[in-house]
Amino acid sequence: MSKELSFSEHNRYFASKSKDPSLFEADGISLLKIVQQALVYASNGRENRLIKNYFSLPYRFLLMYYQLKSVLKGSAKEPMPLLNKVLFIDNGRERYDPAGQAVSMYYTKLYDQLPVNAYSILIKKNANVLKRWDYDLSDLRRKYAAPPVDEHAKAMLSKISQIVRKVSGSGVFSKNEMRFIRTFTHVFFDDFLFYNQLFAANRIQALVFDNHNYNEGMLAAAKLHGIKTIELQHGLITKNDIYYVYPAHLRSALANACFPDTVLVFGEFWKRKLEQGAEHAPEDILVAGDYTFNLENEKVVEPLNKEKIIFIGAQKFMGTYYIEAIGRLATVIQAKHPDWRILVKYHPSEKDKAQYEVLKEFSCVEFADNTEDLMTLLKKSRIQISYYSTTLYDAMGLDVFNLSIQEHSPYADYCKEVLDDGIAFPFHIGDDPVAIYEDRNKQQSPDRSFYYAAFNPAVFHKALEIA
Repeated sequence: MSKELSFSEHNRYFASKSKDPSLFEADGISLLKIVQQALVYASNGRENRLIKNYFSLPYRFLLMYYQLKSVLKGSAKEPMPLLNKVLFIDNGRERYDPAGQAVSMYYTKLYDQLPVNAYSILIKKNANVLKRWDYDLSDLRRKYAAPPVDEHAKAMLSKISQIVRKVSGSGVFSKNEMRFIRTFTHVFFDDFLFYNQLFAANRIQALVFDNHNYNEGMLAAAKLHGIKTIELQHGLITKNDIYYVYPAHLRSALANACFPDTVLVFGEFWKRKLEQGAEHAPEDILVAGDYTFNLENEKVVEPLNKEKIIFIGAQKFMGTYYIEAIGRLATVIQAKHPDWRILVKYHPSEKDKAQYEVLKEFSCVEFADNTEDLMTLLKKSRIQISYYSTTLYDAMGLDVFNLSIQEHSPYADYCKEVLDDGIAFPFHIGDDPVAIYEDRNKQQSPDRSFYYAAFNPAVFHKALEIA
């Protein structure tokens, strides 16, 4: 397709293709999300995600391929590492403590709730920045790249090859879409093989991670080995999400579609969002509070020393959008409000910071260091401008006037929802945000705890339910 679709467009298209969800099921496993992921990438023309695979072949040839691969490439001779009963899969997102040391944004508080001999940590990225981890997941994946095909793996391969044949023969999907479906099935099975071997070598009781989508192979292996799975909220949840808040007609298929047993969310606001979907029972969505690491988490009741700052937390993969918006904004601020500053913070995962260099020609634009604490920056800002970032919600209760940019395309659903939720006012590129702020900043600041409750360790322990 010529343009990247919005989330609503993706969801409508998938709904047209999933009228019979049993098409994606075979004996206790559903590849519903795998097919959905494949369609998203196919619709957006992401040819670079295609991987050579053999899922067009019958099961017996697939089995021979994986068995031969295991023999020829062979996993490492030494056994898998021995892990403790709680396994954390840390995404590597960092924040900085008072000493300037990098710590895990999502996991530090949770690590501190358990004895060190009760848990193990696999880190996905930033192993050179974060120091608290046991094994680098990428290293393990390379080391054990061709796991043995045991009876569990044979059974799983048989099921998913059957599903791929059903999907291919249904006439519902184009040849191009089938290329992506086979690729994503291949990725699912590779992940399953690795985690099946890892879990078989250990007695893990609980698995804590932060993103269920694209982790279906891991979740399928965990279910097989009786491991309780706990997903941490890691960002925005909206009713238009692609992989959250599924419609009721898919409920039966979702039971076997590799979702976690429990989801921990920041506040009641997010729990109510998730409860609108069919993928989780209400009792499986627990409000754990804000478990993220923030220097200012416990200081929001202190007096706020506001400066004339417009804060912009840039989002990854959106550099083009933000550069245009900030450039136009800077022109307005320099002409009408020379005593105001625009403070830009890169997304921690931004790989192309150089693209923002063009904005340094504006004297009113400043860039925050990545080590600077988000909450500290929000507490001194009067206005925040974004598209749909979680930073809009982070600002709740901090007397920050939120504006959501309405010039967008694939992110239109998120942007509309932050307006519908009353989190932000609409903003159009070229508008004067200070004038809007001075005219409309009369509303009472909402109760922050509705969005970000205080961290409750008891909820985390309840979710673990380990011996």
